[in-house]
Amino acid sequence: LTRTLAKIKEDAGKVAEAADILQELQVETFGSMEKKEKVDFILEQMRLCLAKKDYVRTQIISKKISSKFFEDAASADLKLKFYQLMIEVDEHEGSYLATSKHYRAIYDTPSIKENKDKMKEALKCVVLYLVLAPFDNEQSDMIHRVKEDKQLETIPKYRDLLKCFTTSELIQWKMLCQNFETELKSGSTN
Repeated sequence: LTRTLAKIKEDAGKVAEAADILQELQVETFGSMEKKEKVDFILEQMRLCLAKKDYVRTQIISKKISSKFFEDAASADLKLKFYQLMIEVDEHEGSYLATSKHYRAIYDTPSIKENKDKMKEALKCVVLYLVLAPFDNEQSDMIHRVKEDKQLETIPKYRDLLKCFTTSELIQWKMLCQNFETELKSGSTN
């Protein structure tokens, strides 16, 4: 009932009111609801918070969902929705490593791995956000793990880009631009 009221408010263009209506309900405390239904409701709360540009509240609400819930194959659609919302939050925050991790979670989803185009797109995003992330131990570890992925062979430009960031040589800006600028600005069909 509350969700229907929020939908009516949203359709009327009152996104802030719709978000407030949904946030009044602490759905995670309801014992009678199924876990999947609770997660779906929390995702709707996150979506409406993002619609009204309340990134802090979205981050807080996101903590109510455990990533272990998404290990079940039946929740793949909710997993993709959750990580898309988290990507939006972390892009706003400028947190490239976290964004890369979210794309990695999308990439690791069986339904994405089955679709070659979606798999390549997710892996490209993993690589791009990973090389944009500031260097630290976690970034270095992840960049080396991604470099070992066999699917990287299907996107040679991105494999080569990742290789530039894992060798101990200085990167010449002119060569980097010459080799990757066109691909990075326009993307590719493969």
